[in-house]
Amino acid sequence: MRSSYLTLLLFSLSFFSHGQCTYDAGSKDSTYTSISSFQANYILGVKYTVPIAGTLTHLNLLGLGTNANVQMALYQDSAGIPQQLLAYTLGGTVGNGNIALPVVTQIFLPAGDYWIMAVYSNRGGHSYRTFAGTKRTYYQALTYGSTLPYTATGFSSYCCRDYRYWMTITTPDTLRGTDYQIACEPITWIDGQTYSTSNSTATYTVTSSVGCDSIVTLDLEIISIDTTLLQSGLLLTSNENGASYQWLDCNLGYSVIPGEVNQSYQATKSGTYAVEITKSGCVDTSDCYLASGIDLDEFSSNSELKFSLFPNPSAGDLTLQFDEPKTNIDVTIYDLYGRIIHTEHFNQIKSTSISIAELTGVYLVKITDCENGASEMERLVIY
Repeated sequence: MRSSYLTLLLFSLSFFSHGQCTYDAGSKDSTYTSISSFQANYILGVKYTVPIAGTLTHLNLLGLGTNANVQMALYQDSAGIPQQLLAYTLGGTVGNGNIALPVVTQIFLPAGDYWIMAVYSNRGGHSYRTFAGTKRTYYQALTYGSTLPYTATGFSSYCCRDYRYWMTITTPDTLRGTDYQIACEPITWIDGQTYSTSNSTATYTVTSSVGCDSIVTLDLEIISIDTTLLQSGLLLTSNENGASYQWLDCNLGYSVIPGEVNQSYQATKSGTYAVEITKSGCVDTSDCYLASGIDLDEFSSNSELKFSLFPNPSAGDLTLQFDEPKTNIDVTIYDLYGRIIHTEHFNQIKSTSISIAELTGVYLVKITDCENGASEMERLVIY
């Protein structure tokens, strides 16, 4: 085949879940060794990133055993500033180690940035902190036990602290999905393997940055185009059914043959031809095939015979008429493969009727004067 393109026609990926995967988003860095010394009755916190969407179940901190009361909250981020309150916990006690406080209402969090904040009932070391570049803490005075602010609009900020706060998020564990692809030629899939047949059943496991897996199954349909041709004389026929066709002249650099858009092409002269086939959005081109037979363009008028053949085109009933009487005439009719389909011999002829019962198409009529050997070919179209 000469060419193939439009490699990928359709890509569709859909998943369904199987179980759950839980991960933490925020600061659980064990190198945080500085003790935070919070003022009581202030709500304050910093921004953290949720890498993969999921459902928020807990807000957490690392406690240092001060036994203070604590309440935590999650705020929406807007261009690096905390805004709307999204979720909150009830009060808890700061013991030693990880303190996990369930949120009152679990919510779905798209991947992105969020602000974890906490308010304490008394001063003391409640979590670790470290200096972290330009990371800012936003805060506001708030008596412990009071209603949490609905928005963080108007909060103040200071620089360079990061607290040992984090979120617990659940996502579907082992997402199972199907990658539907329709392609015109073999594809190299996400597993690095090349697949060239339809209905491939390859699977691939993708592990996310938080350890949750997705299992993808490939459902592939390769649009196959038969680019072989059936050649008989000057007639070429594509073996691919139900497609669109454009015949090309290989001798002229694959130039388009105007109007030749059918499954078969009847060449008017010997040469090499190809067909461009379009099917289901895929395009491919056949090799060049040699069409040979009787060349219609090779025949010219011979003034010695001086005859006319009419009507042409014809339904099959013809009149052969000479300008002057002839004594010994052969009439031979060929199809374009050079096969003889009709012969007649006439003595003392000036005008006669000829009837042929052939299929619609193009034929060649050869008139021979047996007295002097002169002959002439004329193209005949039967409709």
